[in-house]
Amino acid sequence: MLTNFSKWMIYTASYIVLYPILIIKILFSAREEDVAFIEKMRLNFSESREIIFVLLGFIVISALVIFILRKVSPNSRCKALLKNNVTYEVASFLLPYIISIFTIDLNWYGWVINAVIYILFGIVMMYADIVHLCPIFIFLGFKLYKDSNDNYIYSKLSKEQYNLLCIEQNDGIESKTLTGHLSLSTVKKF
Repeated sequence: MLTNFSKWMIYTASYIVLYPILIIKILFSAREEDVAFIEKMRLNFSESREIIFVLLGFIVISALVIFILRKVSPNSRCKALLKNNVTYEVASFLLPYIISIFTIDLNWYGWVINAVIYILFGIVMMYADIVHLCPIFIFLGFKLYKDSNDNYIYSKLSKEQYNLLCIEQNDGIESKTLTGHLSLSTVKKF
């Protein structure tokens, strides 16, 4: 089962696409004075060095989390058949994600507002135990399903492939239990 720290790391890794976009936005932001392109980037970097280093740190953390998630070992078996694909539920996570990309201003007020949104949504995600909404799993090629017990399962297999394999194997399909209601199928090929 995931610890609260692990949930925060998965949540942080879910923003891996956002971090480079924000760095590019910082480096290429317009300036009032007329300077050459390289000079503009150098000035923007020197004015926002701390933020860029924090974003680079988040990229490194996210890459480590992705590496670990790709190498998870099974610790249980799922025996229930899949009912339906609910990958669309991840869309509710994307609201603060999209807001961050398009609305962040490159001033301290904009950074503070977006940091508050990021932290509040992370707290809700952690306490509501809705790790299954983090799109990092979608980025890794998993689909989100609900099984016949109303538990969530991330799998790279289609619903039909998963159910067929589950029926063929009497003891279920190898998986990694992430939370009480979320498992990650470690079977990658049919």
